[in-house]
Amino acid sequence: MHGTGIGIAVSRDYGATWLYHGVAKIKYGKADYTQWAPDIVYDHGKYHMFLVIVPGTFKDWNAPRYIVHFVSGNLEKWHYVGKVDTGSDRIIDPSLFHVKDDRGPENLWRLWYKDELDQSHIHFADSTDLNDWQPKGPAITDRSSEGPKIFRWHQQFWMIVDAWKGLGVYRSTDLIHWVAQPDNILETPGTNATDRSEGHHCDVVVSGDRAFIFYFTEQKGADFDHSLAYSERRTVLQVAELRESAGVITVDRDAPVHVYLRPPAQRSKRFQLKRPAPRR
Repeated sequence: MHGTGIGIAVSRDYGATWLYHGVAKIKYGKADYTQWAPDIVYDHGKYHMFLVIVPGTFKDWNAPRYIVHFVSGNLEKWHYVGKVDTGSDRIIDPSLFHVKDDRGPENLWRLWYKDELDQSHIHFADSTDLNDWQPKGPAITDRSSEGPKIFRWHQQFWMIVDAWKGLGVYRSTDLIHWVAQPDNILETPGTNATDRSEGHHCDVVVSGDRAFIFYFTEQKGADFDHSLAYSERRTVLQVAELRESAGVITVDRDAPVHVYLRPPAQRSKRFQLKRPAPRR
């Protein structure tokens, strides 16, 4: 879809429920510019958003798209920093990870993204300041995919990608060499209403020893609602809990999910929420 902005939802019970909070204030380009797939990290007292920009509202996919860097102190109003230069004008879906490795700079950041000019393979780039990026080439080439998400969990690094037939899973010990998991997750539709299609483009939040996957589903088949305007473009956000055993990630999308997201160590005072009473 084109012509979209970036919506905000907030939770005051550690992720169990969410309320719509409006649209992020991002001043960039013209009024018809499209905003896609933000990734946000916290560094040196500021939030950094890496956001896909499509310069217009188009009726087909034949348009440039690139990643732009913004900063914020409150997660609502964002200020322009610069474009990410990778040598391609068809890059989308940024995912960042702060690499803390004795073999490299302490503040080495790594950015993964889809490069549509290279068969839609996932590429990566490195930076020591979140501003200047050095493209390093493809990260995985065994398939075309999009929406990479990189996280550390259970003593390993993981990458989950949208493979358009569920989500593909990779694991790594060095953030360079990736081993593909044979089976995709969220490929088989669920049984709950609004979750009866394959899972798409996800994010993963690690909370202690637990990991929660947030993904979206398209509303088709039994979930297509003709009474809703633009139902053919409607999507719904879902959440499930990941499980890992012997280096393999699985997820039961039909199981009840009891979400508890531990507060991160560093947050702005504005988002210090009171601890809610236990829910039963």
